Amino acid sequence: MIHFYASGRHTYTFSRFVKRWAPQLAEQSTVRAYSQIDLSRAVEPGLHVLTDFERLLGPERRFVQRLHRLLSSRPETHAVLGDVGAWLDRHSLLVELHRRGLNDFRSYRLDEMGPDVTYPVFLRWANEHGASLGEPAADRAELDERVAQHVGRRRHLLRRHLIAVEQVDARSPDGLFRKYSAMRIGDAVVPRHVLFSDQWITKNPDLASEALAREERAFVDTFHDDEPFPHAARVREVFDIAGMDYGRIDYSVLDGRMRVWEINSNPVIGATGLHPTRHASQRRSADAVTEALLALVPPPAPTGAAALHWPRPGRWAWAGVAAASRRYDPHRR
Repeated sequence: MIHFYASGRHTYTFSRFVKRWAPQLAEQSTVRAYSQIDLSRAVEPGLHVLTDFERLLGPERRFVQRLHRLLSSRPETHAVLGDVGAWLDRHSLLVELHRRGLNDFRSYRLDEMGPDVTYPVFLRWANEHGASLGEPAADRAELDERVAQHVGRRRHLLRRHLIAVEQVDARSPDGLFRKYSAMRIGDAVVPRHVLFSDQWITKNPDLASEALAREERAFVDTFHDDEPFPHAARVREVFDIAGMDYGRIDYSVLDGRMRVWEINSNPVIGATGLHPTRHASQRRSADAVTEALLALVPPPAPTGAAALHWPRPGRWAWAGVAAASRRYDPHRR
């Protein structure tokens, strides 16, 4: 069995994938919010996929870290992906990639910004997956105005969740922006898609044509090759730096250089409403995702194997955290 976990409003990422792209997993998987975990029951054998770290509150992350340790203690019957204790959040990852020379742009907390910032910068939430908060700011005065617009009277509470990221021109010679995406599932790295747009924010496939579909298919077909670009090797390197064995990376490639935008720990896996020209490449990618997940499911537990239980004191502590999680769930974006 595959057991998938996320915050309360965001379990759809996996359930929609199963419904649309992998119906064979319907009887082989469960999907639940962290706040729905019943610690009075034995932890079921199988592959456990822990996700959505960006959206979790501190007490929830500590619980998920303990859950990871518990599952890791029984590797013969319980496999686990997603170690929040090793994970670098979005800002920390961008800082580390710049420090290593892999990214040529920087990310800042608002109180870290000094005179060496290269403008324009765009503002975004560090713990959400939405787009930039407006157009890039040309200078500090414009940035401060943008911050005031989005946090208002909650400035001191919310500004710590905002980051400013230096904007770089990732436009290809043909004038298009290309966002490459790939997933890591355990040791496997799987090409997902290329999104094409004439806008610098590329959240959706704004453009579609047979020529672009051929380019996307070529990305999927040659992802593990060293030429024309070693996508798989570079993707694996960044996931290792991020401390993540499950998630989706978004990046661009220009002039032989990779620029990493983020890694999402709970990505949408299977898109809906695809342009017909994209179905072939997305079918192949979805099958590779399914194969990678199934390959990690442990064999059935032998008859008489001891059940895996959560320590009793931890159950009582989680009851309070779970109740708070359910109250907070409607506010997660």
